[in-house]
This record gives sequence, structure tokens and C-alpha cells, in this order.
Amino acid sequence: MTQNMIQKHEHYWGVLHRVMTVATILDPKYKLKLIGFYFDSLFGKPDSEFHIKRAFNLCHDLVNEYTLKFKMSEGSSSYGESASSSSSLRLAKSICRSKKQVERLSIFDAYVNETNPTYKSKLDAYLEEKILPNTIDFDIFIWWKANGSKYPILAWVARDVLAIPVSTVASESAFS
Repeated sequence: MTQNMIQKHEHYWGVLHRVMTVATILDPKYKLKLIGFYFDSLFGKPDSEFHIKRAFNLCHDLVNEYTLKFKMSEGSSSYGESASSSSSLRLAKSICRSKKQVERLSIFDAYVNETNPTYKSKLDAYLEEKILPNTIDFDIFIWWKANGSKYPILAWVARDVLAIPVSTVASESAFS
């Protein structure tokens, strides 16, 4: 019975832990700095670097997934597409007649961006920006809306991740 409880705990809290980590990275007041601060105290300095790298890789993989989705979508996202990526996609579509060929080119673009060591992703650029001061009146959704044109994919990820409720209380219990 104890083993079953431990497995359930790891299953549910493990997912929540990853969601909260990505949400923290997408908060411009904290980014990876808060993750590093807490992981150092939780895991100790040597082990924390592994967990920080894992959190960064999770966020990076999520951004890559959204990039493919963003490039593949026919319509524009709520944050818009940049002119260069939009024109590149139109050019690719005019050259390649089949949707499968366009899909392969999009996957190839993501592969090149991921494997090119000189390429700096928008995630890297975002993380290198100065952390914002921690103020009471800060609204993360307004910040992402204002910076959505600078980081369209990250804004899309932030919109989805930050909207995930983290309460473990059933809605029936919360409102009764």
C-alpha cells in the first residue's frame, strides 16, 4: 500500500513539478535564477545543476514543439507571425506542392536550429535578459502580451502553461 501511495505521489506531483518549473522559467521576474536558488537548497550544489539543465531542456523541448506547431498552422496565432517566417513559409509552400513536403521542411528547420551551435534561440535570448524587479502590481499576462511580438513562440507557450490551474482541490469541494 505504501508503495502504491508513493507511486501516485510521484505521478501527480512529478507532473505538477515540471509544469511549475516551466511556469517559473516563463516568469520574467524569476526565470532560471529562482529555479537555481531553490534547486541548490533542495538537491545541493552538485546535483542541482543536473536538475536545472533538465528544467531548461524541458522548456527548450516545449518551445521546439510549439515552433513546429506554429510553423505548421495555416492561420496566424493570437500573437502573430514575424514577416520573415511568414514569407519563408509562403515561399516553401509555393515551391513544394504537397503538405508533407512543407512539413518535412519545417521539421528540418527546427533540426537545423537545434543542432546549429551558433544559433541563439529566442528562449536563450529571453533568459539572458535582465530579470525584472519583483513588484506587487506586476501582471505576467500583460507582460507577455506586451512582449509577444518579441517572443511570439514563448508568448504562446506562456499563454498555455500559465493558464494551467495548479490547485489539487476538486472544484466541487472548492465552491461548496
